[in-house]
Amino acid sequence: MKVRAILFDTRSIQRYIYASNKLRTNIGASYIVEHLFSDILAGIIDEKYKDKCHIAYNGGGNALVLFKNENTPADEPKKLVEEFSTRLLVEYPGLHIGAAVGDIDTEHGFQSDLSDLYKKLKDSQSNFAPMTDIPYTGFTLLSDQDGEVAMAMTR
Repeated sequence: MKVRAILFDTRSIQRYIYASNKLRTNIGASYIVEHLFSDILAGIIDEKYKDKCHIAYNGGGNALVLFKNENTPADEPKKLVEEFSTRLLVEYPGLHIGAAVGDIDTEHGFQSDLSDLYKKLKDSQSNFAPMTDIPYTGFTLLSDQDGEVAMAMTR
């Protein structure tokens, strides 16, 4: 049976963790990276995709999400990637992820299809480097923790 799959990868982990020379900030960033998929991605899946997919693997900075229905529309995994990426950009700026979407045959050729997803992920890593940091314009404050633009949300 073929199912749709998403392979996520965390990029620039050390750069994100050691963006500051303050131990408290480094420990917090390390915690975020460690729980990125088990808390944040799993939370999004529980909220909106509970009956559609599940995290099949989570470890080593990677996560594999498998959709339960083999007839899942092609845009469904892309929506999940978009929601997860948007949440990271808003809540954890500077943390970069990659994602590869494809089909996996769960009965025959699982390893081969998974290898293809890893290859797709690696190819996209070398071809695309989005700018996700807000540039300093002179009208903003610099953060005392990492020297980047200070970020705050008000509601």
